[in-house]
Amino acid sequence: RGGYDVVHGRVDTAEALASALDRQEWDIILCDYMMPRFRAMAALALVKKKKVDLPFIVISGVVGEATVVEALRAGAHDFVAKDKLARLLPAIARELREVASRAERKKMEDQLLISDRMASVGALAAGMAHQINNPLAVVMANLDFAQNELANALGQGRPDDPTAKAASVDWILARIMEVKELTQDARAAADRVRQIVRDLKIFSDSGDE
Repeated sequence: RGGYDVVHGRVDTAEALASALDRQEWDIILCDYMMPRFRAMAALALVKKKKVDLPFIVISGVVGEATVVEALRAGAHDFVAKDKLARLLPAIARELREVASRAERKKMEDQLLISDRMASVGALAAGMAHQINNPLAVVMANLDFAQNELANALGQGRPDDPTAKAASVDWILARIMEVKELTQDARAAADRVRQIVRDLKIFSDSGDE
């Protein structure tokens, strides 16, 4: 009468309920308070253990107020008496709206979390790029200068090159010392890059734990 196209499954044991929850997704659980081999509180505990967000409505005959309170405190979403089943359709409609609302909120929270993570990753990447670019620029500049110095030294030291000037041993040694200093500076800068990458790896590993 409520206009629902109902596909249902009936279970009356803990094993059957667990199997039904594992087999497919459901929209709602309507549970008799007392069954011959199963009770609503045990069924509710099993659903909670499975960590599925399913509206759980308990339906029963004459029960005391304490029983209703116990069920609601345990996590049941509603309690409908069998002599007042007119309340069932509105309860179902309300709980389906609530679960849809919770799912939408969860989706939005997940999207915001992803956005926050992406923003953090972007900021981290920008910072790391800046820290790496500085020593990397030193490495590249020093290597370029060292190559030029070596080319000059080789050119000056070739007696068979008619365009090259004769170079003294002292001049060549001075060029070699400059190249040595340049490569030492480049080595220190490269080591700085290695340390930055190592720190980033340590940070990444700690974030996974």
